[in-house]
Amino acid sequence: TRLYSSQRVYLHPDLALLLSYPTRSDWWISLTIQELWLGADWEGHPAPARITLALSPGPGGVFRLVASLDKMPAPAERVWTAGSLDYAVPTGEWITLETAYTMGNASTGRFVVRCQAASDASPVVLVDVTDWTYNPDAVLPGGPGPVSLTHWNAQKLYSSDNVLHYIRDQGGVAQMYWDDFSLAVTWPPSWPGP
Repeated sequence: TRLYSSQRVYLHPDLALLLSYPTRSDWWISLTIQELWLGADWEGHPAPARITLALSPGPGGVFRLVASLDKMPAPAERVWTAGSLDYAVPTGEWITLETAYTMGNASTGRFVVRCQAASDASPVVLVDVTDWTYNPDAVLPGGPGPVSLTHWNAQKLYSSDNVLHYIRDQGGVAQMYWDDFSLAVTWPPSWPGP
């Protein structure tokens, strides 16, 4: 029902080729880098949901980190989206990415993401959501109760075939590296309470 993770992530400079992708030609141009599943439709859960953490090309030709909660299965229904338009996620350098999750409803659920590049003096909060962190439909009279985190893709690079082909066709390779992974079931004492 709660977790905290920290890891160093290296976004290869070739990923920046995606910043010139002709966005009008595709419906999905982001790179999913983490997914948290709250129940799984492929396992028959009646009200699954997914929190996605993605890099998206943003204004100014830079990557932005965006999180969203979707009711599943497809076609997904968006519950919330959050991210910072002020922070450009760098490529070509190691960054520390911290993720914290607490299961809860619209007033008790919490999802926070911090990032710190080598050029940052201190970590920057990119996502801080207090809202549902599971499918709101999972709480029904006589129905299933709240769903805790059941599956977690902590290290993922996932996108559409069009995006991956575009990077390759520009002479690049879509690649990321991960290092120094740590996991805890409590948030660090210095973080705001979940």
